[in-house]
Amino acid sequence: MNRRTKTIAVDCRPFTVPLTGIGSFLRNALDTFIRVHPEMRIILFSPVPFHESLARDYSKFGNVEVIVEPFISPKNLQIVWYGIKLPFLLHKFNVDVLYTAQPQLPLFFLSRIRKVITVHDVVNIEFADTMTFSNRLLNKVFFSRSLRKADALWFNSEYTKGKVLAYYPKLSSKPNIVGLSINTELFRRQGLSPEQKRAVLAAHGVTDGRTILFVGSLEPRKNLTFLLSLMPELYRRGVRLLVVGARGWKNSDIAAFVQNPSFPKESTVFCGYVSDEELVKLYNSVDCFVSTSRNEGFGMPQLEAMFCGCPVVSPNNSAMTEVVGGRGMLIDGWDRDHWVDRILSCLDGNHSEPDLSGFSWPAIIDRFDTLI
Repeated sequence: MNRRTKTIAVDCRPFTVPLTGIGSFLRNALDTFIRVHPEMRIILFSPVPFHESLARDYSKFGNVEVIVEPFISPKNLQIVWYGIKLPFLLHKFNVDVLYTAQPQLPLFFLSRIRKVITVHDVVNIEFADTMTFSNRLLNKVFFSRSLRKADALWFNSEYTKGKVLAYYPKLSSKPNIVGLSINTELFRRQGLSPEQKRAVLAAHGVTDGRTILFVGSLEPRKNLTFLLSLMPELYRRGVRLLVVGARGWKNSDIAAFVQNPSFPKESTVFCGYVSDEELVKLYNSVDCFVSTSRNEGFGMPQLEAMFCGCPVVSPNNSAMTEVVGGRGMLIDGWDRDHWVDRILSCLDGNHSEPDLSGFSWPAIIDRFDTLI
């Protein structure tokens, strides 16, 4: 079939919930693909209407169709729609290529359709104990099978690619690309004045001292308790911590950590979920972004921070080495005194201007074109 007449189907389940990692990734990739390929027919399939946080009306593009067709299942069983309903829709609309931003493929009726999936990490293998039972079950059913059945693979990082091929060496013969970026139109320097920065932080309960920012969930691999263990000494040095995300921390072991009499409660502010627009303001207002994660398939918050001009301190492990290496401060090991010294060094201005030219969506989509 001529390239100009191809029909590309996109699995848009990540758009049905508030946008986070995979949803934001898909939005950025799709926006770029639509912009550079007005000649292609692109169909966005979903079991329910898109969530308002997507903030996109894709129907305004002449080459894009949005197909919302529910299935007899509640919203939290979208995997049933994906496995049973979507294959019929793909054939009904004469689709040539199915792309999904998750390592999951429907179970049948896809033999003539080219299948491209994105793999973001191998957490389901190496950190299975941190996942819910339902997610472990879904990954057990879909992950290995989908990797084998896919015609081409998109890895978010060289680290993830290396991990996947180590577990599944036979996949090395499949066409693949590596690359990921963020919404660089949103995550950018805002040139806030000192007064504006103070107002942004004050709105989140931080009114004095130098401020470091943590963005992440309560997953054990995010290792937030390690960062909290540094706060008594950092707070003594005039440093405050602002934690974005970490919903439900009051019902976790973090609550016991923070409520310990020896912990300076005034050192740390938990502000829960914030919008992307507010997160950009925070990146532009704090003095340093700090990650203490034990494993990441990429390192999206680190990249967001750097595009906003916020210096980054990060562990020297997994894909964070690729993202932060040569652009921010990487720390080996988990010696608390060393971490405190390095964070203070970053706060004192001992960091360089990062070169972020390697994280370009158009260049990534050019590589993606080779897969379809």
